[in-house]
Amino acid sequence: MSGIFEMNTNISVILLLDIKSEGVSTLQSIIQQLEPLREKGWLTHSDGSELISGPITIVGSGNTPFDAIQANETRDVFFDAPVAELWGEDAPADRLRYSSQNSFYASAQFSKVIGQIWNGFLQPEQVDIIRGQVKAASALGLKVRYWDTPAWPIKDRDHVWDVLEDEGVGILNVDDLTAASRRKWKG
Repeated sequence: MSGIFEMNTNISVILLLDIKSEGVSTLQSIIQQLEPLREKGWLTHSDGSELISGPITIVGSGNTPFDAIQANETRDVFFDAPVAELWGEDAPADRLRYSSQNSFYASAQFSKVIGQIWNGFLQPEQVDIIRGQVKAASALGLKVRYWDTPAWPIKDRDHVWDVLEDEGVGILNVDDLTAASRRKWKG
């Protein structure tokens, strides 16, 4: 089954659901509401060993409970894993529980895991954190997503976008869609 993008019909639309209410009951309701899409075979899903891509990929973020994602028998709603837990000295031993079979993104608020930009540039230590997190997430089959990246001044925003693209971040979370759509991306 093909997707909606004319230039590349193999690209799935990602529906990122940022659950703000109580997670378990909200997720159960979402899973029920997805039944018509599931019946038509439109949802990306896991068969337990392989990821089968569909035109729509559902990712739960915010208060989405990981254990409920794991327990979901349909395996067509994926988790937004905490990227900060995947790499570094403080990474928990159970970080390998996240994989492409249960998670899609590995995300964090940019300022919380990378810090602030000083003098218009990310410091080498900050780039090392990005590089390490991208490598760890990629090894698990996940795409890194940083949200709340700097928006102003524009040169700082553009510098962060350049570094994130250069380091292989899987998705760029942007608020300025016009600027992002006019940019000459490398990939």
